[in-house]
Order: sequence, then structure tokens, then C-alpha cells
Amino acid sequence: MRDVNPIRRRRSAHGAGLAFELNDVVTRPRILIHAMRSIDDDAAQKPCRIGLADPVPLKQLIETYFQDCYDVMTQILSHLG
Repeated sequence: MRDVNPIRRRRSAHGAGLAFELNDVVTRPRILIHAMRSIDDDAAQKPCRIGLADPVPLKQLIETYFQDCYDVMTQILSHLG
């Protein structure tokens, strides 16, 4: 039976990290899109901070995250083809 735990798969065989990366750049953004439907414009402009970075509006934070996901997905697909 195939192991579906992404962390164990990442640690095990060569190339198993791909499943872990795909989960990060496909599944999580889909969940985020679903959650964003309930965010109004005022909330989207509220400053947010992650770690030590300067606060940025939630909308900018989300846009940056999606751009990062797109970049990672592009890199993954370029290695498959």
C-alpha cells in the first residue's frame, strides 16, 4: 500500500518531495481561496505581520503568497517536462 503521509514520502524515496511540494502549492491555496470569500475589503486592508517582517496589508500578503506558489509550481513543472 502506498504511503500517503507527505512528510514520510518526502523523507523516503528520491523524488518523493514532489508530492509534498504539490500539496503546498495546490491544496493550501485552494483552501485559502475558499476562506478568502468571507473577507471584506476593510479586512483585506488590515496590516498583517509574519515573523519579523514589516506589516503589510492582508491583500498584499495573499497576493505575494500566490505568486510564490505560482513560481514553485512553474519550477516543478519545468523539471517534469
